[in-house]
Order: sequence, then structure tokens, then C-alpha cells
Amino acid sequence: MKLKRIKLLSTFRGLPAGFEINFNRSLIANEQIEPICFVGLNGSGKSNALEVVGEMFYYLENFNRSSKKDLDNFKTLFGFELDYYLPKLTLAGAGFTWDELGDLTFNDLDQNQLIHVSKPVNELPTVNLSFNDKEIEIKDFYNYGLSKVLPKHIIGYSSGLNELISNPFVKLNFEYYEDLKRKKNKAVESKLEMNRFQFLDYNVSKLITVSNFIFDIELSQIGDTKNLDILKKEIEVKELNEFSIHLSLKKINTIHRQKARYIEREDNTNLKRLLKDEIEELENLEGYAPNELITAIKAFMDIDPFFEISKRTNKIYHFLNLSFNFKMNNASLKGFREKFNSADNLFRALYFFQTLNIEKISRNIGKTVKSAKAGTNESLSDLIPKYEIEKQLFHLGNISFKKEGVENPIHYKHLSDGEHQLLQILGSIILLDSTSSLFLLDEPETHFNPEWKSKFIWLINECMKANTTENNREQEIVITTHSPFMISDSKKRNVVWLKSEKKDGPEEVLINTYGTSVNNLTNEFFGKQRQIADLSWNDMLEDLKSDNINDLNDALSKYGDSHEKAMILQKLNKLIIEKDKGE
Repeated sequence: MKLKRIKLLSTFRGLPAGFEINFNRSLIANEQIEPICFVGLNGSGKSNALEVVGEMFYYLENFNRSSKKDLDNFKTLFGFELDYYLPKLTLAGAGFTWDELGDLTFNDLDQNQLIHVSKPVNELPTVNLSFNDKEIEIKDFYNYGLSKVLPKHIIGYSSGLNELISNPFVKLNFEYYEDLKRKKNKAVESKLEMNRFQFLDYNVSKLITVSNFIFDIELSQIGDTKNLDILKKEIEVKELNEFSIHLSLKKINTIHRQKARYIEREDNTNLKRLLKDEIEELENLEGYAPNELITAIKAFMDIDPFFEISKRTNKIYHFLNLSFNFKMNNASLKGFREKFNSADNLFRALYFFQTLNIEKISRNIGKTVKSAKAGTNESLSDLIPKYEIEKQLFHLGNISFKKEGVENPIHYKHLSDGEHQLLQILGSIILLDSTSSLFLLDEPETHFNPEWKSKFIWLINECMKANTTENNREQEIVITTHSPFMISDSKKRNVVWLKSEKKDGPEEVLINTYGTSVNNLTNEFFGKQRQIADLSWNDMLEDLKSDNINDLNDALSKYGDSHEKAMILQKLNKLIIEKDKGE
């Protein structure tokens, strides 16, 4: 998947109508991932540009999930144009049956097919597909008709507290919860639909981490494995040691009302039968969750035979509490591999369990979240209350790792911010390694040390190589960054330079960025010519005002090595030469 162009037809936060970015992406097959880097000073619009990409795909996904009767709701004030490429592998497996395809075979198809979306203000969108000199308008793409031309995964991340990129991800979580709730209450349910939008918050990152480490190829060849060597080396852990899951579920007590009538009639015969039926209903797992999750619960029970269970009932509901403590050994590892077969399947089950927690959120908050407009300046994440563990329907915790040469396990919570950040981002890239994935990463390097900043793009590529699913890399990664190290590992064509004073789009990048020194890049993109910080620089300027040789000698010992320090030495030498001439 590769972005080609975005254009706003309406305002979006600080971006005006007419704002446009043309991505100069190479369509030549490449074994490397080459991220797009949005660079610029604070307030230049980097995050807004990243956010609007997420909002465009959110609009399309929401339209995709709609029905014909809802179409008028999509004639919104948000207007945009969006062009992107999908690899032919994606479209070839999408099940299109258009007459326009004619005699084209898979081998005849262009490597990349262009999707063009035009969504005018207050109008419905049009979607066109171009390939092999053909152009086809996709019609009736509500009711999941657009699924075939959307990225398989859209992953968002932000390291900042004052972030808005999560908004479309939060809104879709509520939509998918409603789907989960509906299917729980159906007698015969269809397969649960997986949310293509995943935001890497703390809880989702735990699910990804556990799923990846259980299917670590180094531990066993059973199932569809993941190679975690690069990730484990960087955070210095050996393998997963332990984790726990707690579930608190409920279902409607269908028998209580009928039982009350028999009590009133003193019908003891039928009452005895109903009491037995009520106990059976309480004991039966069906109805506490959709069937797919009941299957997962039974798998957990088999893997941890010492699980804890408690049940109770009242006039309205039956309640079920389950606690699992998974100590990772050969038996539990084999159990997870055989029951779930892949990290993707395990993550899928854990994600749906996690989604059940939305039940605790009030209807008013849910209504506010789902009705939020594109470009709202309110962070929807801030509206979501944080509940104590015992009040959550699902909680995954107590995660710990084994470390080489260390007797006691390392707890997940004790990892540094940088280690968490690396686990979140590299872990998601390893797990969601699909040929049509889009990653939107807002300053992913914030908590990294200089070493990790300098090797981050290299680490992405090494993780991809170790877990390759195709010969050519077709994922798209878009990053906002202030790090010159990121820019130094990016080709000129992949650097998008945004400036607050340039409202219509990015500034042209004139220098060759790939392999350029961080000092030169800092000067070019961030206007920082000096290589030392301002406090020491201003102190140095004060020292340079002196014409006293002894004072300047003292100043030399005050500062570490830098080009700026040479100014003191230069002035000192000049004064010494002048003094010698005078004598």
C-alpha cells in the first residue's frame, strides 16, 4: 500500500481548504520499507497532516459499514481527495467480477492499482479504481462493498498526551462494540468482524506483546510463528514468563420471571424443574459472550486447568467471573499454539475481549464519541473513564519476562518509556505484517535514546526481513518527527517538509537527505545552526566579551569540546599574539 496524494476540500483544524501533499513514492518493487517523514518545527502542521489521513480512511471505513438508508448522513462538511495504491495481491483476492476485466489474468495486472477517492463538501464520495489503462467506478460501496479496496490494517500511534490522532480509532471502537453486542444476543451469529483500525495505546500494546511472545519462533515451531530476535535483543529480554487474564461476564436470566409465577401459584413441580433449568443456564457458558469468545474461554480453561471461577445470579442477570494465570512452560506454550495457531488469531480474541470493556462506559459518553465530527479539537480519549481492574470486564496483566542471566523476572510495568515505545511500534509492525497495512506514527521516537533514534528505521526493516510474508514490502509507514536521525535515513522523495507560513502544502526539499549529517539536517529543517544548547551558548557569549587573557583561559576549562568553544580559543590566541607584539 502506498499513498499518492491527499487534498483537503474543507478546513481541518489548522489546515486550510486546498492543502495538498503529493507523495513522490517510488512504485518500483523494493525489499525495504521507506517511511514517509513529515518534518518541521512545532506548529508547522505535521500532526494535523497525519491526523487528516486517519480521518479520511475513517470516513471511508464508516461509509463501508453503513447501509443504504444511512447514506444522507455521509453528506458531511468534511471534503477531501485521496489517492493511494494497493498491490495487485490485495485486489486479485478481493473477489471482483467486473466485466471490464475482460481477459486479464493475474500476471497481466499492474503491480499496483490506483484508488482515487473524491469526497466533495456536503456530497457523497466517488471511488474509482485504475489499472492497466482501465478505470472503473466502484458503485454501491456501502454495506461492506468498499472493504476490498481499503487497507487491511490502519495502525495509529502518538507519544504525546495532547494528541488527537486517536479520535477516529476511538470512534470505531464504539462502532465495533455495538457489532459485538448484537452478535452476542443472536441465536445464530456470523463471524465477528475485526476492526481494521488499531490505536497503539497501553492496553492494545499489551495484547500485541503477549500474542507475539507466545508465538516466538525460538521457543517452538508449532503454529504460525514470529521472529522476535531483533526486538528481544534491543529490550534485553529472553522470553515471556507469565501473564494473567480476568473476565467478568454476564447474561440475561431468562428463567427468573417464569419462576416467580410458579412461586406465586405454589406450583412446586414446575418450580423444581425451573430451579434445575436456572442452575444449568447459569453453568452454561453460552450467552455470556459471542460464540467465538466462548471458544476462546474454553481454550483458556484447557491451557490453565487451575483457573478460578465464581458464579452468582439475581433477578435480571447471571454473572460469571474467571481468572487465569498463565505461567509459560512447554505445556502452556503448546496449548496456546494448538488452540490459536497464530499470533494474529490470539490477538484477535484478546482484542474482542478488550472491546467488551466499552460496556462500562455510559451511553451519553458513547453518543458524544460516535457523533464527534472530523476535525474536532476535543480529544475523545480524554472522555473515556479509566476503571479499576476489578470493575473491568476484561483485564490482561501481571506480564513478566525472563531475562538472560537474571534470576527474577522483569515485569512489563517496570520497563522504561523507551522500551515500551519500542515494544509498541516494532511489536505492531511484526504482528500486523500485512501487504496492505498503513501505519500512522506521531513522533514514535520521543522516548528513545540517541542510539535507538539513529537506528529506528533500520530496526523496522530488520524486523520486517525476519518476518517476511512477501518478497516485496508493500506496507506504508508515515512518521512525524523532529529527529534528524530519521531524516538522515530517509530518501529526499520521502521527506515532507511542512512550514506554518506555507498554507497550501509542503516546502520543496532541495538537499539530498539520505545519509546527510544530523548537524546539516538540523540546520536545514529546524534552523538550528549551533551545536550547543542556548544556556551554555549565552554563557559563552558573556565570556567572549572579556579581553582578559586569564579570564579567557578560565573560560576554556569551563566548557566541553565544541566548534563554538573554538571561538574562545581563537580570541585568546589573538590577544596573546597582540601582547607579544607589544612587548
